[in-house]
Amino acid sequence: MHSILDERDLTDACGGLRSGVAENGERYAHATPFLEMDRAAWAALAPTAAHPLSEQELVRLRGLGDTLDLREVADVYVPLSRLLNLYAVGARELHRSTRGSSGRTTSPRRS
Repeated sequence: MHSILDERDLTDACGGLRSGVAENGERYAHATPFLEMDRAAWAALAPTAAHPLSEQELVRLRGLGDTLDLREVADVYVPLSRLLNLYAVGARELHRSTRGSSGRTTSPRRS
């Protein structure tokens, strides 16, 4: 059976394509909104962001047995915090633009 979209179309349209082999041996592929990337590509998403912590601050924040270091913060957590910030700003802008032209805020209805 052929689908209208090939794998490249699905990847471009949806961000990613998961494929594999089912228990019965049949191959499968389905679109996913998630994108997989390696650590270097993820770290490159926030290349110019300043390091938010000093080594001493990081030592104080570590949990017992935690091996978190400044490289881990730069490679993983700085891009993650940037992504969360972009999401929060986008959500705030969306809320602002959907309040209506009167500028009034709406309060939740009470039952």
